[in-house]
Amino acid sequence: MIFVIWISYKFTRLIYAPIVRLKNGMLRVKQGDFDFQLEHISRDELGQLVANFNTMIFTIKTLILERYEERLARKDAEFKYLQAQINPHFIYNTLQIISSMAIVKKVPEISTASKSLAKMLRYSIHTKSKRITLKEEIENVVSYLEIQKLRFREFLNYELDVDEEVYGYHVLKLILQPVVENAVTHGIEAKGENGKVKVTVKRIGESIHMEVWDNGKGMSDEKLDLLKQSMDANEKESPPAADDNHNHMGLKNIQQRIKMIYGQEYGLKVDSVYGEWMKVTIHVPAERTGGDPRK
Repeated sequence: MIFVIWISYKFTRLIYAPIVRLKNGMLRVKQGDFDFQLEHISRDELGQLVANFNTMIFTIKTLILERYEERLARKDAEFKYLQAQINPHFIYNTLQIISSMAIVKKVPEISTASKSLAKMLRYSIHTKSKRITLKEEIENVVSYLEIQKLRFREFLNYELDVDEEVYGYHVLKLILQPVVENAVTHGIEAKGENGKVKVTVKRIGESIHMEVWDNGKGMSDEKLDLLKQSMDANEKESPPAADDNHNHMGLKNIQQRIKMIYGQEYGLKVDSVYGEWMKVTIHVPAERTGGDPRK
């Protein structure tokens, strides 16, 4: 009888001890303590239950740390965003002062440059919507070209051919100016001779066509094909790159934005003749109001 009682005691203790450990572990978790692991010796169902409890604690602790780090990163991003907002506004106000001083001192070129740069800065920090009117986008392009014309003087001319009816249509912000900048920087400037940039914007049916043409360096057929492959490649793909293909990453980014927002039937088309010209055509739907809230 004593032996049976002893065996029963040992068996009960063997079952009861892991349950007590689980209970105590749950109390520690309830109090917010996740820096522990329960000891489990047996491989029976209770042992597996303790092992699963340990795994659960580790997973919860990992998720809490990730959430905490995410909140810290978000707070840091918000702080940096506020800093980024303060600095451009300060620069914008300073440019306005420089413009006023240039007018007083009768230096029109400085006034033109500071006004144009101030307009571009104000346009870039305007964050109410990712969609703006074509009129705003074209005005931003003109500000950029005015600054570059002061830099290159008679070596750069530009022409605008814009149907007035398109001014009221909405497009993605900064969809045209980077293409014009690409034409000036990697076309006109690279060629080093008298250059011209022509911007054409018109409505064709239910679409808006924006065309940027320059008589700059252009691209060889081989590099043009590589650029097209890069523009049409998915983010996970790694298409072969031309030696200077990184210079045209802006075109790829615009292509991806257009296709993501408007659909695969829209985007950029690139044509070029090496040493003579390059043309980038932007094709987007004609939209006046409303549309996808992401825009």
